Amino acid sequence: MSGMYLPPDIVDMTAKTPRAYRVRNRMSVRIDTVVLHQTSFSRGNLPDLYLSVHAHFVVLPNGNLVQLHPVEAYLVASSAFNEDAVAVEFVGNFPDERGHYWRGDTEGRHVLSADQISGGCDLIRYLRDTYGISFIFAHRQGETENARGNCPGPDIWYNVGEWAVRELAMCDGGKGYKEGNGSPIPDSWRRPRS
Repeated sequence: MSGMYLPPDIVDMTAKTPRAYRVRNRMSVRIDTVVLHQTSFSRGNLPDLYLSVHAHFVVLPNGNLVQLHPVEAYLVASSAFNEDAVAVEFVGNFPDERGHYWRGDTEGRHVLSADQISGGCDLIRYLRDTYGISFIFAHRQGETENARGNCPGPDIWYNVGEWAVRELAMCDGGKGYKEGNGSPIPDSWRRPRS
């Protein structure tokens, strides 16, 4: 473990989430990846409102961390990365690099909060140190249908993904990396959006 820090507070909702989402168990020693997502909607800050989300963790708008499923559960959440990844969803409908939102009129237009960034970074550090995770990917890099080009979006990637590469020495596969029909991380995501 590098550096001393307090592990983050994580609200455990695993007893309340649908067990049917957990396809099977997997060995934690095989889990070496975190995949960042955005929910593309927000139901506020109440953990109970996210029980139907297909992810291991959600980062609420106020930065609170919620665990929905055990890390050892195989979930259909991260496409080509499902086998060895922990899925982390950031609550909100966030813009792409051109400032466009997916269904903004119905799903809202959200701004990634400083609390979400802080909570997300704390969670990534915790997962790295607890499970020996060394890779961090954007969902778009492994999306099998190539339909989620803005998942997780430039704001989440720059503030959490790039931070993890820079500060925690995690690997994102490098420039141009993707799996299957996924799409690489755009260069514009690797710098702050103006």
